[in-house]
Amino acid sequence: MNCPFPKRTFIRNAVACVFSLGLLFAFGSGAYAVQQQDAIGRIIRIDLPIEPARVTGIIRAIETTANELGETSNATRNCIVLQFGQTGTHDQSAYEDCLKIAQIVRRQTKVEMVAFLPHDLTGHSVLIALSCEQIIPKPSSKLGPVLEPSDKPSQGIQATYKEVGLGRGYPTAFVSGILDPSEPIYIVENGAKPIIANQSELDALEVKNKVTTILDANAATGIDGAILRKHELVTYTASSRDELAQHLQVATDRFRSVTVAEAEWSVVRINIRNNLHPSYCNEIKRMISDALSRKANLILFDIDTTGGDINGSREIAMLLASSDFRNVTTVAYVNPQALKDAALWVMACDAVYMSQSANLGGRGNIIVDRPGLIEDLKQIKRNNGRNWSLILGLVDPKTTLHTYLNRDTGETRIFCSEELTEAADEDEDLWQEDQLVDVSDGLESQQAFAMGVADRVVTNIEDIAATFGIDPEQIQKIQRPALSRFLTSLANNTILMGFLFMVGTWCLISEITTPGLGVPGFVALVTLTIFFWAQIHNDTAGILELLLFIIGVISLVLEIYVIPGFGIFGFGGIVLVFTSLILATVNFMIPSSNFEWNELINNMLTLLLSGVFTVTLFLVLRKPLSRMWFAKQLIHTEEENTPQREWNEAMVHLEHLIGKTGKTHTRLSPAGKVIIDGEVIDVISEGDLIDASTEIVVNEVTGNRVVVRRKT
Repeated sequence: MNCPFPKRTFIRNAVACVFSLGLLFAFGSGAYAVQQQDAIGRIIRIDLPIEPARVTGIIRAIETTANELGETSNATRNCIVLQFGQTGTHDQSAYEDCLKIAQIVRRQTKVEMVAFLPHDLTGHSVLIALSCEQIIPKPSSKLGPVLEPSDKPSQGIQATYKEVGLGRGYPTAFVSGILDPSEPIYIVENGAKPIIANQSELDALEVKNKVTTILDANAATGIDGAILRKHELVTYTASSRDELAQHLQVATDRFRSVTVAEAEWSVVRINIRNNLHPSYCNEIKRMISDALSRKANLILFDIDTTGGDINGSREIAMLLASSDFRNVTTVAYVNPQALKDAALWVMACDAVYMSQSANLGGRGNIIVDRPGLIEDLKQIKRNNGRNWSLILGLVDPKTTLHTYLNRDTGETRIFCSEELTEAADEDEDLWQEDQLVDVSDGLESQQAFAMGVADRVVTNIEDIAATFGIDPEQIQKIQRPALSRFLTSLANNTILMGFLFMVGTWCLISEITTPGLGVPGFVALVTLTIFFWAQIHNDTAGILELLLFIIGVISLVLEIYVIPGFGIFGFGGIVLVFTSLILATVNFMIPSSNFEWNELINNMLTLLLSGVFTVTLFLVLRKPLSRMWFAKQLIHTEEENTPQREWNEAMVHLEHLIGKTGKTHTRLSPAGKVIIDGEVIDVISEGDLIDASTEIVVNEVTGNRVVVRRKT
């Protein structure tokens, strides 16, 4: 067959096709590849009027946030938005206080300073807005006036406003008109670009007949955002926080609020360690209440936990998102992990820092009350602006996340199915599904930072202190009670628990294989009780695991002493004991993620190898250890029985059977029944399994314990 096109063309097209498929495989398939967003945004709310006591806190918030965000390598700069609150009357903030804040704002060069006006802004707070690089008002919000009609500005105030305005590119006439409501502001059509002029400037111009617009003959009522935008005095207007983020090219997920403290930092550090369980979560809430009672305005959580109590974590998260923390900054330092439900209250904090090798969320358990959890997450979003779909994905392994592209603006957002439904209610075709986002195994620190989950990756807690300008030595520590810390450290000492489990197993084997109750039984009871208490304390075991273990041991005792042979009780006892120990080392019943499957398999192999090692060690060391006094108390041996012990423990006297022969009535494994002189007697073999109807000879008698061996 002839080729319908030249060979060279075919090769070139084939290479191009393979290259294209390679690019598609690398970039267009699989789970969502985390990308660094263009910019990070922080919102600092300034309540009006500005009280003198809050000036230091506002300045510190600006400087701390600017230090945290720093410079970026991207073309788009990180930004700090000063969002001004609402006043019912003319703002009465003091000029001196506003000037101090404005001076700090003008010094910030690493980040872009933006003034957001969701409400009318009057008084000297306008000076702070003018000092920002951008003013973004709501279309209906009015800017100005600074002074009331009856007031006149001093020359010093006039000079300051003009200097600030000119520094940000505002016309002198506009600044003068905003400052003094008695001065009108005109728009003069003079050539290609209109001129903004005041009365004196208009009089000096020879184009009076071209004055087509008077912006405001009397600026006492201020100038609304729509007019400011029309005459290019501002670049944008925004009606919502989402629009504001869009204009500033900041992803909504990376646009969060910063708490303004009213006084100098009073820092309290709370260390969170080990697994979470109800009693521990209650202790955490008590420590938080203790921090508030100490008038702390910055609470630093140093976290290393695998989670474990979704209800407790929800309660802590809602506490941090409550109004009690309006003037308290909460900081989570994940070092090195905050897994499963712990991510819930980590994300409820105002700031999240992670160590270099930290992990956040993932590996969670199935959520029962999903609707209730979603409502809690929406409260967290209202409080600090975090993406609640992403938090849900970090906590609930059944949550499927995708990136969605806004067809109108090009914005990329991460939605779960519930949030997508809410977004689609506004416009069904607005969001286009893009890539899968898999966070079921959590996020590493660099991934979390790239997705805007973590605010910064740090080396140690001193880096966080430096960010807030805090001396690490001045950080107060709130610790759990000494007894609670001791019990927790005891329960989490894996070497100690492993040793106790090994000793308990040894003693249990010794007690089961020897008639009567003695020291080994008591030691086994104590050590295994401590072992299971530790697992219950760590929330990896409960009543079920304990019952399975007890039933398993009872089944093995029945198999050895009551029911001859190796049947359902023997096999079932081993399975129950093994299952109880496996369940006691994990905090889930059924694996629901790859991590949980891997954890289950690893624990099963570890337990199996440990069991083989323990039994082997028991058999090998039993006789050598029997020569030591303390070991004699734990391990029964034949050599330890004395005539006095034989007489004391004897319930009946069967010494006359020594040397007699008979036949096995049942299989000896090693216990069973034999017939001697027509009488059925319970016996134990020397260790070998002896089948039924086999001739035996009585080798030893101790009380009611008759030891036989195969007749040779």
